[in-house]
Amino acid sequence: MAKQRPELEGLRRKRREQMEGRSILREQASAYERSLAQDREKARVKREELAQMEKVGREAREKGERIEEARRRREAWRRWRARDIPAEPGSEVRDAVRISLRLLSGERVVRKFRPEAGVEEVYAFVECYDLVQERPEDFSEKEPTGPEEGYEHDFGFRLVSPMPRAVYDVKAGGRIGDRIGRSGNLVVEKVVGEDDDDDEDEEEAGEER
Repeated sequence: MAKQRPELEGLRRKRREQMEGRSILREQASAYERSLAQDREKARVKREELAQMEKVGREAREKGERIEEARRRREAWRRWRARDIPAEPGSEVRDAVRISLRLLSGERVVRKFRPEAGVEEVYAFVECYDLVQERPEDFSEKEPTGPEEGYEHDFGFRLVSPMPRAVYDVKAGGRIGDRIGRSGNLVVEKVVGEDDDDDEDEEEAGEER
Protein backbone atom coordinates (compact mmCIF):
# COMPACT_ATOMS: atom_id res chain seq x y z
CA MET A 1 0.00 0.00 0.00
CA ALA A 2 2.84 2.32 0.92
CA LYS A 3 4.49 1.50 -2.41
CA GLN A 4 1.35 2.40 -4.37
CA ARG A 5 0.91 5.79 -2.68
CA PRO A 6 3.56 7.63 -4.74
CA GLU A 7 2.06 6.20 -7.92
CA LEU A 8 -1.43 7.34 -6.92
CA GLU A 9 -0.18 10.81 -6.07
CA GLY A 10 1.58 10.96 -9.41
CA LEU A 11 -1.60 9.99 -11.21
CA ARG A 12 -3.60 12.57 -9.29
CA ARG A 13 -1.02 15.24 -10.06
CA LYS A 14 -1.03 14.32 -13.71
CA ARG A 15 -4.82 14.42 -13.78
CA ARG A 16 -4.85 17.84 -12.16
CA GLU A 17 -2.30 19.11 -14.65
CA GLN A 18 -4.39 17.74 -17.50
CA MET A 19 -7.53 19.36 -16.10
CA GLU A 20 -5.72 22.65 -15.57
CA GLY A 21 -4.34 22.45 -19.10
CA ARG A 22 -7.78 21.80 -20.55
CA SER A 23 -9.17 24.68 -18.45
CA ILE A 24 -6.47 27.00 -19.78
CA LEU A 25 -7.20 25.89 -23.34
CA ARG A 26 -10.93 26.48 -22.83
CA GLU A 27 -10.24 29.93 -21.38
CA GLN A 28 -7.93 30.76 -24.27
CA ALA A 29 -10.51 29.54 -26.78
CA SER A 30 -13.21 31.54 -25.02
CA ALA A 31 -11.02 34.66 -24.98
CA TYR A 32 -10.28 34.18 -28.67
CA GLU A 33 -14.00 33.88 -29.47
CA ARG A 34 -14.73 37.00 -27.43
CA SER A 35 -12.00 38.85 -29.29
CA LEU A 36 -13.42 37.71 -32.63
CA ALA A 37 -16.91 38.76 -31.56
CA GLN A 38 -15.62 42.17 -30.51
CA ASP A 39 -13.78 42.58 -33.81
CA ARG A 40 -16.91 41.58 -35.73
CA GLU A 41 -19.00 44.04 -33.70
CA LYS A 42 -16.50 46.83 -34.31
CA ALA A 43 -16.52 46.04 -38.03
CA ARG A 44 -20.33 46.02 -38.06
CA VAL A 45 -20.53 49.35 -36.23
CA LYS A 46 -17.97 50.86 -38.60
CA ARG A 47 -19.91 49.60 -41.63
CA GLU A 48 -23.12 51.07 -40.25
CA GLU A 49 -21.40 54.39 -39.51
CA LEU A 50 -19.97 54.52 -43.02
CA ALA A 51 -23.35 53.59 -44.50
CA GLN A 52 -25.03 56.30 -42.42
CA MET A 53 -22.45 58.87 -43.47
CA GLU A 54 -22.95 57.92 -47.11
CA LYS A 55 -26.73 58.12 -46.67
CA VAL A 56 -26.51 61.56 -45.03
CA GLY A 57 -24.16 62.78 -47.75
CA ARG A 58 -26.38 61.37 -50.50
CA GLU A 59 -29.51 62.89 -48.98
CA ALA A 60 -27.75 66.25 -48.60
CA ARG A 61 -26.65 66.15 -52.24
CA GLU A 62 -30.13 65.17 -53.40
CA LYS A 63 -31.70 67.92 -51.29
CA GLY A 64 -29.25 70.45 -52.68
CA GLU A 65 -30.05 69.30 -56.21
CA ARG A 66 -33.79 69.59 -55.55
CA ILE A 67 -33.36 73.08 -54.11
CA GLU A 68 -31.22 74.15 -57.04
CA GLU A 69 -33.70 72.69 -59.53
CA ALA A 70 -36.60 74.43 -57.78
CA ARG A 71 -34.64 77.68 -57.83
CA ARG A 72 -33.89 77.26 -61.53
CA ARG A 73 -37.52 76.54 -62.41
CA ARG A 74 -38.70 79.44 -60.26
CA GLU A 75 -36.28 81.82 -61.94
CA ALA A 76 -37.33 80.56 -65.37
CA TRP A 77 -40.94 81.28 -64.45
CA ARG A 78 -40.02 84.77 -63.25
CA ARG A 79 -38.14 85.54 -66.46
CA TRP A 80 -41.11 84.42 -68.52
CA ARG A 81 -43.72 86.16 -66.37
CA ALA A 82 -41.80 89.43 -66.26
CA ARG A 83 -41.84 89.63 -70.05
CA ASP A 84 -45.54 88.77 -70.08
CA ILE A 85 -46.62 91.59 -67.73
CA PRO A 86 -48.35 94.30 -69.79
CA ALA A 87 -46.92 97.80 -69.75
CA GLU A 88 -48.34 100.24 -67.25
CA PRO A 89 -51.43 101.90 -68.73
CA GLY A 90 -51.02 105.51 -69.71
CA SER A 91 -53.18 108.54 -69.02
CA GLU A 92 -55.52 107.56 -71.84
CA VAL A 93 -56.82 104.70 -69.67
CA ARG A 94 -59.08 106.77 -67.45
CA ASP A 95 -60.37 103.88 -65.34
CA ALA A 96 -56.91 102.51 -64.52
CA VAL A 97 -56.53 101.25 -60.94
CA ARG A 98 -53.82 103.05 -58.98
CA ILE A 99 -52.16 100.78 -56.42
CA SER A 100 -49.56 101.73 -53.84
CA LEU A 101 -47.48 98.73 -52.82
CA ARG A 102 -45.16 98.41 -49.83
CA LEU A 103 -42.71 95.67 -50.72
CA LEU A 104 -41.00 93.29 -48.29
CA SER A 105 -37.88 95.43 -48.58
CA GLY A 106 -39.85 98.40 -47.26
CA GLU A 107 -39.74 100.17 -50.61
CA ARG A 108 -43.01 101.76 -51.69
CA VAL A 109 -44.01 101.45 -55.34
CA VAL A 110 -46.98 103.09 -57.04
CA ARG A 111 -48.26 101.58 -60.28
CA LYS A 112 -51.38 101.61 -62.40
CA PHE A 113 -53.11 98.47 -63.66
CA ARG A 114 -55.93 97.95 -66.09
CA PRO A 115 -59.16 97.24 -64.19
CA GLU A 116 -59.93 94.13 -66.25
CA ALA A 117 -56.57 92.52 -65.39
CA GLY A 118 -56.60 89.71 -62.87
CA VAL A 119 -55.33 90.08 -59.31
CA GLU A 120 -52.61 87.61 -60.27
CA GLU A 121 -51.06 90.36 -62.37
CA VAL A 122 -50.39 92.45 -59.26
CA TYR A 123 -48.84 89.40 -57.60
CA ALA A 124 -46.71 88.77 -60.68
CA PHE A 125 -45.61 92.42 -60.73
CA VAL A 126 -44.45 92.16 -57.10
CA GLU A 127 -42.76 88.80 -57.69
CA CYS A 128 -40.94 90.05 -60.77
CA TYR A 129 -40.40 93.65 -59.67
CA ASP A 130 -36.62 93.52 -60.05
CA LEU A 131 -36.95 92.05 -63.55
CA VAL A 132 -39.69 94.46 -64.60
CA GLN A 133 -37.18 97.27 -64.13
CA GLU A 134 -35.01 95.82 -66.89
CA ARG A 135 -35.25 97.14 -70.41
CA PRO A 136 -36.70 94.81 -73.06
CA GLU A 137 -33.30 94.60 -74.77
CA ASP A 138 -31.84 93.24 -71.53
CA PHE A 139 -33.83 90.07 -72.05
CA SER A 140 -32.19 87.31 -74.02
CA GLU A 141 -33.80 85.71 -77.04
CA LYS A 142 -33.41 82.44 -75.15
CA GLU A 143 -35.82 83.58 -72.43
CA PRO A 144 -38.53 80.98 -71.71
CA THR A 145 -41.71 81.45 -73.72
CA GLY A 146 -43.89 79.95 -71.01
CA PRO A 147 -43.80 78.15 -67.66
CA GLU A 148 -42.16 74.74 -67.63
CA GLU A 149 -44.53 71.80 -67.93
CA GLY A 150 -45.86 70.73 -64.55
CA TYR A 151 -44.50 73.77 -62.73
CA GLU A 152 -46.89 75.47 -60.30
CA HIS A 153 -45.65 78.78 -58.96
CA ASP A 154 -45.97 79.55 -55.26
CA PHE A 155 -45.76 83.28 -54.63
CA GLY A 156 -44.72 82.94 -50.99
CA PHE A 157 -46.42 86.20 -50.01
CA ARG A 158 -49.86 87.75 -49.85
CA LEU A 159 -51.24 91.19 -50.64
CA VAL A 160 -53.04 92.83 -47.74
CA SER A 161 -55.00 96.01 -47.32
CA PRO A 162 -54.06 97.17 -43.81
CA MET A 163 -57.07 99.34 -42.87
CA PRO A 164 -59.51 97.73 -42.74
CA ARG A 165 -57.48 94.55 -43.01
CA ALA A 166 -58.35 92.49 -46.06
CA VAL A 167 -56.34 89.79 -47.75
CA TYR A 168 -56.45 89.64 -51.55
CA ASP A 169 -55.73 85.96 -52.04
CA VAL A 170 -54.35 85.23 -55.49
CA LYS A 171 -56.13 81.86 -55.53
CA ALA A 172 -59.49 83.63 -55.20
CA GLY A 173 -58.97 85.15 -58.65
CA GLY A 174 -61.09 88.06 -59.78
CA ARG A 175 -60.41 91.30 -61.64
CA ILE A 176 -58.39 94.11 -60.11
CA GLY A 177 -61.13 96.67 -60.66
CA ASP A 178 -63.77 94.47 -59.04
CA ARG A 179 -61.76 93.41 -56.02
CA ILE A 180 -59.68 96.51 -55.26
CA GLY A 181 -61.67 99.33 -56.83
CA ARG A 182 -60.27 102.53 -58.32
CA SER A 183 -57.25 102.61 -55.99
CA GLY A 184 -55.71 100.76 -53.08
CA ASN A 185 -52.87 100.68 -50.59
CA LEU A 186 -51.47 97.18 -50.28
CA VAL A 187 -48.79 95.68 -48.09
CA VAL A 188 -46.76 92.64 -49.18
CA GLU A 189 -46.67 90.12 -46.33
CA LYS A 190 -44.43 87.08 -46.39
CA VAL A 191 -46.23 83.77 -45.96
CA VAL A 192 -44.49 81.74 -43.28
CA GLY A 193 -44.49 77.98 -42.74
CA GLU A 194 -46.16 76.13 -39.88
CA ASP A 195 -42.93 76.09 -37.88
CA ASP A 196 -42.87 79.88 -37.91
CA ASP A 197 -46.53 80.43 -37.06
CA ASP A 198 -45.86 80.98 -33.37
CA ASP A 199 -43.18 83.58 -34.12
CA GLU A 200 -45.50 85.37 -36.52
CA ASP A 201 -48.32 85.40 -33.95
CA GLU A 202 -45.98 86.90 -31.37
CA GLU A 203 -44.82 89.57 -33.84
CA GLU A 204 -48.41 90.47 -34.79
CA ALA A 205 -49.39 90.65 -31.12
CA GLY A 206 -46.46 92.98 -30.50
CA GLU A 207 -47.47 95.19 -33.41
CA GLU A 208 -51.06 95.37 -32.12
CA ARG A 209 -49.81 96.45 -28.71
